Order: sequence, then C-alpha cells, then structure tokens
Amino acid sequence: MSAHGPDAPMAGLADASPGLLMVMMEPPAALEDEFNDWYDTEHFPQRAALPGFVSASRWVCVDGWPKWLALYELTSPAALRSPAYLAVSGRNGTPWSKRVLPKTTGRRRIVASAIGPHDAPRAGSDALSFLTLVGWSADDDAAARRVASVLRDSLAESAAAESFRAFVAPSRGALHAWALIGAASPAKDERARATATRVLEAERVHLMNRYVPYVRAGSEYSDGA
Repeated sequence: MSAHGPDAPMAGLADASPGLLMVMMEPPAALEDEFNDWYDTEHFPQRAALPGFVSASRWVCVDGWPKWLALYELTSPAALRSPAYLAVSGRNGTPWSKRVLPKTTGRRRIVASAIGPHDAPRAGSDALSFLTLVGWSADDDAAARRVASVLRDSLAESAAAESFRAFVAPSRGALHAWALIGAASPAKDERARATATRVLEAERVHLMNRYVPYVRAGSEYSDGA
C-alpha cells in the first residue's frame, strides 16, 4: 500500500496480524475549529464504531508536521475492506467530509500490520502523555523486524518508554516500518527519542514526530487514549 492518498491499496498486508490505520493532516488555520467539530462529532465516532476497529485516538503534533494524527487500532487490515467501512469511505463519505478533507494539507493515510509483541493501547487514567511516531525504510520484512526488535530492547534497557508497537506497510514497491513509542513523562519521552535516534542512526528514517494527546474541552468525543 502507499502511505499517501486516501485510497491506498491494501495488498501485501498480513490480515492475520493486528492492524493500524494512521491518518495525518492539517487544515488551514481558519478551518481548524470546523475541522475539529467534524472530527469530534461525525468522523471520529463514525470510524470508531465500525466493525474491526478496536480503539481510536487523536493526537496533536508538537514536534514535526502535520499537526493532527488519528490512530485506529484494527483487529486486522481486513477491517478496511469490510462492507461497513466501504459504505462510509472514499466516494461514500459524508457531505461534511467532502467539504473539509480537500482543504487539508500534508494528508497521509498509512495502513500497516503489527510485527513483534504488540502492546495494548492505554486508556483512561493510565493514558500516555507523549507519543513518538518514527518511520524508516527497510529492505524486507526480516530487516524491519530486526531493527524493531533492537529498538524495543534498547528502550526496555533504558526504561525509556511505557509502550512500544511496531508495524510494517508496503509503500510504492518498498517497505516502510513504523514504531509508536509511548511515554508517561517528559523525562522518559526525551530518553525514548534519544534512544530511537541512536538505534536508527544508520537506518533510512523518513519521519520522527512527537505528539501529545488531543483533548478538546466540552467535547464528549475527546479521547486522549
């Protein structure tokens, strides 16, 4: 699948593995309030209620670009081929979606399969305070797993993270690996990022963004999980 565009193909993903849908974008400043209204009251709850969607969370980028990240944990990538999902996506999107989405920039839609041990997303009072999303290119699945394993072990040795999840996604004939590194404090977040930078120094890193949970006062759909 391609990491770009709203209609990325699904071929090559392991349907037996847990999946992840990551969507990044940024609206113009004048549209940000409406963008969050759309996400909070229509798009986000609609997606979170679909079959095969295990959990959903929104994040604000504080180091990197674009500003907004939505994460949807899936039972498998096959959830994005279900009749229920197809009925509300792409050309079947709502009028509000069709008005808001074309005005956003930096949009990336990434569909990936989990590799290695898979930590459950945190929620409620145990929610993570920081999240680092790092992506790198790998020659093949074995190489992606090797680097992800080294990164996970290094984070564990330095006690730098509360959670670690790794994924792979084919992209334009290549393979992209992704890691989500969660931390509960600024100190651990800094250690986690330093560890990831060191471990991935020789890899082809193409993204390392830092996020905090999205919380919008007064919205019943705000979710910092």
